Amino acid sequence: MLRKKRWLMALLCCWIYPLATPADAAAKSPTHIVWPDGWRVTATPLPAILNKPGKLGESWEALKTDAATGEGVAEISFVRLAVITGDDSELHAKFLNVQQSYRQGYLARSLQLDCDNGKPGTLDTLPSLASTCDVHNGAKLVARQLMVTAIGNGYVYNLLYTAPASSYANYLHDFESVRASIRIDDKP
Repeated sequence: MLRKKRWLMALLCCWIYPLATPADAAAKSPTHIVWPDGWRVTATPLPAILNKPGKLGESWEALKTDAATGEGVAEISFVRLAVITGDDSELHAKFLNVQQSYRQGYLARSLQLDCDNGKPGTLDTLPSLASTCDVHNGAKLVARQLMVTAIGNGYVYNLLYTAPASSYANYLHDFESVRASIRIDDKP
């Protein structure tokens, strides 16, 4: 019986547990993020608009679903993208580029994205700009976003929270928890 328990513990500790949590894949990232409990975290392809030859990086998405319906009710995403030679590496310019990328994505779906000018802050130790954006379908406010963009160590970082306008406040604390947990370990 004891041998059977040892074998089972070895199986759990060395084989099943490493495969059991999607957040384990994030452990290989040079950016440490603590994702909130109850969110499904997956590595995702870089957004098509950013996925250009020579651009190296990573993209993560955390989705909160409604327990009753299984529908997504909020999303937190994180993108780390290498700045290649010739790119503008000034924070405000990158911030506007990221905003414009999201704006184009929404326009392609006949939606409008309106953002404030951005407030200075930090993402880990890097200077950042944070912006609240409203997504409109005509005159109707359908979603709200909080976008934080930082640049440093040869990378641009973007953390984004998106939720329906009616429930935006419900998961904002989870986004703030993720933001506070981020540790950027990239070497210049």
